Order: sequence, then structure tokens, then C-alpha cells
Amino acid sequence: MVLPAADYRDRKVKPTNAADFDYLLGRADTVHTMPFADSNSQAYMAASEYVLETVDTIIAIWDGQPAAGQGGTADVVEAAHHRAIPTTIIWPQGSARDK
Repeated sequence: MVLPAADYRDRKVKPTNAADFDYLLGRADTVHTMPFADSNSQAYMAASEYVLETVDTIIAIWDGQPAAGQGGTADVVEAAHHRAIPTTIIWPQGSARDK
């Protein structure tokens, strides 16, 4: 598991998801936290670049829209393409972004 910053759980995990997050975190064989104090666009992109260095393929749940900020799914898919990492995009018909 890769976390973008030290504050990720406290700032970004919704209280209703905290128990699931903690469970998955506890089940991870390794947890790598990027060297950022704050979860921000730079931290997200750095975490994504770290992941791209370690994978053979990417499966992206993505609506095909531009990233809302640096480090969004569009940026990760583009970076994967530049590295010639096979990428599968999934966006089920009728899906919508959670606002």
C-alpha cells in the first residue's frame, strides 16, 4: 500500500470509511508513506509515480475526464502510457463521479 503523505488518514479518509481503511492498512504486507507531510497534488502524483515504478499493468477506474488537479487519474493514465505500461480503463455505463 502506498500513502501519499503522513496526514492522509486523518485528512482524507471519511469517518464512515475509517474502519475499512484501518482494516485494509492492517492487512497490507508493506505500507510505504511518501515523504510529504500534507496530502496534496504533489504528494498524490509522487505516490502514483512510485506505484508506476513497481507495476506491470494498470487498471484505472476512470471516466476519461481531465484530472481535477495534478496527480489525478488522468495524469496517472498518461504517465503509464508514456512508460508503455499496459493500461485497462474501466468506467461502467451509468456511473458518475461522487461530488
